[in-house]
Amino acid sequence: MSDESGAQALGEQMNTLLALAETPTLLPTRSHAIAERKYARVIIDAFFDCMTPEPVDYFAQREREMPLPPRQGKQRKVPHMLIVGPTGAGKSRFIQHLLQTTRENFPMRGAGRTTVADTEIIVDDSDYSSVVTFYSENEIREIIKENVLEACAFAYREGEDKAKIASKLLIDSDKRFRFNHVIGDWVQNAAAMDDEDEFGDEERESELDTDVSAAAPWTKLESCVAQVLSMTELALKTARHELGAETEQDELVVEEYWLQYIDQDQLDALTEEILEELERRLCAATGQSSWPVTYRVADTSNKVEFFRRLRPFYQNNRKLFGALVTPIVQGIRVRGRFTPPFFAATKLPTWVLLDGQGVGHEQGGATKINRTVPPELARKFSGADLICLVDRAVPAMTGDAPILLESLIVRGHQDRLAMIFTHFEDVAAPDLNSAGRKTKVLEGLSNAIQAIVSLPKAQRVLLERTAESKAYFLARMDQPEVKLRSTQSEMKRICEHFERSIGETEPPKFRPLFNEYAIVNVLRGEIEAYRRDWSEAELASYNWKIMQALTNWIGHAYSDGYPKRNLYPGQDLSQRLVAAISIELESPTSWEPYKPNSADEESRILNSIRREVGDRIDAYCREVLVRDPRTGFWLPAYENISGPGTKVRRARTVARILEDRAQLPDEGLGGFTKDIWHIVEEAIAQTCFLSANPEVGVSATFDDGAAVRPA
Repeated sequence: MSDESGAQALGEQMNTLLALAETPTLLPTRSHAIAERKYARVIIDAFFDCMTPEPVDYFAQREREMPLPPRQGKQRKVPHMLIVGPTGAGKSRFIQHLLQTTRENFPMRGAGRTTVADTEIIVDDSDYSSVVTFYSENEIREIIKENVLEACAFAYREGEDKAKIASKLLIDSDKRFRFNHVIGDWVQNAAAMDDEDEFGDEERESELDTDVSAAAPWTKLESCVAQVLSMTELALKTARHELGAETEQDELVVEEYWLQYIDQDQLDALTEEILEELERRLCAATGQSSWPVTYRVADTSNKVEFFRRLRPFYQNNRKLFGALVTPIVQGIRVRGRFTPPFFAATKLPTWVLLDGQGVGHEQGGATKINRTVPPELARKFSGADLICLVDRAVPAMTGDAPILLESLIVRGHQDRLAMIFTHFEDVAAPDLNSAGRKTKVLEGLSNAIQAIVSLPKAQRVLLERTAESKAYFLARMDQPEVKLRSTQSEMKRICEHFERSIGETEPPKFRPLFNEYAIVNVLRGEIEAYRRDWSEAELASYNWKIMQALTNWIGHAYSDGYPKRNLYPGQDLSQRLVAAISIELESPTSWEPYKPNSADEESRILNSIRREVGDRIDAYCREVLVRDPRTGFWLPAYENISGPGTKVRRARTVARILEDRAQLPDEGLGGFTKDIWHIVEEAIAQTCFLSANPEVGVSATFDDGAAVRPA
């Protein structure tokens, strides 16, 4: 085919899609368009990328400005280490000691939830440089709007506490966005700070030379509080009038729905007023004239000067409140000569360390559908050579740590796993020596492993057998320097593990075969359980504001779910399917050309397949449940439902979206489950083929359209 005829064919395909767009009901979804194989992939991507908004890819923005060194370069191999764990486990403090940046408090640490930005550190022999990415203006606008409504709800209960109302305006309930860093606190009452809102002030006060005038608190904050009180009073009056609150039962209805009667013009005006002040201070920090996307900190060979320049974008020191933009920062990537202490490494290594916020921040009680590892974190797993799961030694592997452990194992990352237990000094066992206390921590780990029913049996046995070799124990990390010899020795072991993580693996010589019907059968069970947990009845048990926020964040492409409640419909289904398939992968019907000679070799091959399966099913579920119906179903579910009964009607709509998309084998010709099976088939073929032919690059697309390209 000539270039001219090929271009003409592509043009005709685009014209066909454009014609169908005039009648949206006739327009196929992206996944159906791929499956039909009537259109070239380049045409599908170009058309649907314009039609359907997607969340901002902040990682790609940083990558354009400062690319991460490749893991397998031609001249050198650079290990990429991902640091994960529950909030407050000590991930950032561990990195500080590893890179000797405790005095600079980088990455930022403190009590409670502190690390809120993705932090990527390139350690090599180069000058210090950094690129910062910021949350989009639209995302911050939505956060402020939610804060205003939270402040109104508090004013309804405690109208006299103006300092606390101001705190609600500036600090979101998830404590991820503390805008008092940027604007300053309520001047009249410094005690308005939340009791848990403690900050690390390790950086020497003599070095805090930021212009004091720039740190002046916002003078209009008192006026904003007055507006909240006025809006609350008016909304209650309107709600009682509209809902006819004459009886005690009527008053209960008013109490549940009165926030829907907040005057939208006043809400938008107050939101914009706060947003404008945030933008003014952000522009002052970056030297930009409007809301920036990225900011490049000037390169320097001077470490002290580098952190002075970077300070407004990562610090949390109270003395700098009003001059910081930390809460608006989505990610920071830095590069430079970050030297490990002498006892950990004898020379400057070349590493990439990936840190981020801890898991376990969802508000309210845990439910069946909010224990999902966030999709943006799950996508990082396969890009790491070593995944360090950091948890407190006491109590070991409780709370949210087992959720991470489960996800890593069922996705095939056991070979890349290290477990770092901090606060080892808190293991209360006066009758035990150090070895005995380590055994006690490992017993807690063993109990957690046995309690995770979704772990494949062989992987559970392997993890228990190798747990001690994967475990590291760190004590007294709260000190500015690591002086305890046992901890120094453990950190040296960790650094040695970093270097080992880039070793070559022998290509597998075997290929497993599976029964399609056995896998489809377990998929049916998982889809049915998913539908029950995301049913109308279950979703209606949530406050109406949560379902409203879920449809808002998905519909407007701020996220693939509602981060504050850790509700991700696509990722939740994917996690269930991946876990079920992971167990089925334990039992191949046969092997080609014959079964591996050892259980370890068999495990290595199956884990390679698990990693590929996990990434592809994540992408497919996100596409089918979130991206395809985003503007056609999710957005109307947010915009077109209001008034009393909102909770039930929106819950019904969300449940129907998910039910229509996640089809059982006997629904819609079984398209959904067939596609999942094809993903498994393709992952096996791709993994085994590429492992035997390492010079071939990994492709994330399938010719038959069974799965979609991961983000």
